[in-house]
Amino acid sequence: AANVHALRAQLGCVDVGKFFLFGQPIQRSPSPTMHNAAFSAIGVSQYLRYELCETSSLEEVLRRCDDPCFVGGNVTIPL
Repeated sequence: AANVHALRAQLGCVDVGKFFLFGQPIQRSPSPTMHNAAFSAIGVSQYLRYELCETSSLEEVLRRCDDPCFVGGNVTIPL
């Protein structure tokens, strides 16, 4: 996986892919730490990031999903 991501980055095919946890309240979620550690363990941390998106707004979720760097995410309360 690391080699594929590295080659795609060299070819200019990808920016840093972003995953999100959407919801509120989520500040204490261990998800970013867990996912980013996994990305690091498999050698893709320079290409993939997992971040929090503290929101209760569906419009904000959809805005993030429209970002070309958006790769995927998880949804929790209240969404």
